[in-house]
Amino acid sequence: MVNLLYCLDENYNYQALTSIISILDKSSLKINLYVIHKNLHLFKNVPKIIKKHKNLNKLEIFEFGKVSNYFPNISNSHISEATYYRLFIENILPKEVEEIIYIDCDIVAINPIDNNVSDIFRELKISDSTIAVKTEFKRNMDKDLFKDLNLKGEKYFNAGIMFIDLEKWRKIEINHKAQRIIEDNNIEFKFWDQDILNILFDGDYLELEKKFNYAVDVENFSVNKNIIKDKAVLIHYSGSKKPWTVEGLLNNTSNFYQENYRKLGFEKIHITHKWKKYSTLLFLKNILNLQLQKNYKTIELLKSFYRSLNSKRIKK
Repeated sequence: MVNLLYCLDENYNYQALTSIISILDKSSLKINLYVIHKNLHLFKNVPKIIKKHKNLNKLEIFEFGKVSNYFPNISNSHISEATYYRLFIENILPKEVEEIIYIDCDIVAINPIDNNVSDIFRELKISDSTIAVKTEFKRNMDKDLFKDLNLKGEKYFNAGIMFIDLEKWRKIEINHKAQRIIEDNNIEFKFWDQDILNILFDGDYLELEKKFNYAVDVENFSVNKNIIKDKAVLIHYSGSKKPWTVEGLLNNTSNFYQENYRKLGFEKIHITHKWKKYSTLLFLKNILNLQLQKNYKTIELLKSFYRSLNSKRIKK
């Protein structure tokens, strides 16, 4: 049995569902799925392909509620306040949940995760660490960030995937400590709650293999999709450009996301816009350059793009 956790608001409903179906399809183990949402009533229409999936044991959805009036550095960014929700999970998740894997909504499974999950949690349980995560960079790569956050350790982790020993997490009262850091106006956060988590653990974590949080940059066109498939288990679309944006559609690695999105039965292609005029100009430019057709059938792409412009979904 595997426990999975997603934290989101309505901006990322479809991305979360895409991530979920990708993992369910790649799992041979039963999954308990926990979702913490900003507005419970806006996450009601979970597709039957997920609710009736043979690998889904349980789905529980919780409304976040009111914890803080202030979440730093989210104005005019691609990050929503929901990224901070994972800091407060100890009082939301059921007490019987002793371990869980937190997953960002922009992560997709391309290979089975099952073989190593129990080993990772077993190692985490006997260690002094609370989380298993992947190191993003070390002190010599960004000395200013380490100084700004007053980090004493030598490494900084990416929080997109976290294997969490919830018993230890509760014992050290992460939520209270996180709240105090949020309220400290002397700290300028660059990477949102990820900075807070790094302050809290400061290099004290179990190292997670790269394949469980394999960064994919859709702006890098030298990436070979087949090499990624051989090396990665969970891919993480890093950066502000995503596989559901017009910029992201250009990259063949967006197929990992879009192939799973299609399973949900909403649209053939998931496209969102922050600025519709800019998206339209960029889309037309790429159509003329025949770049988008590499990944999708042209008529299908045109229909999806037109419908996306008229969609009332919240865009991110």
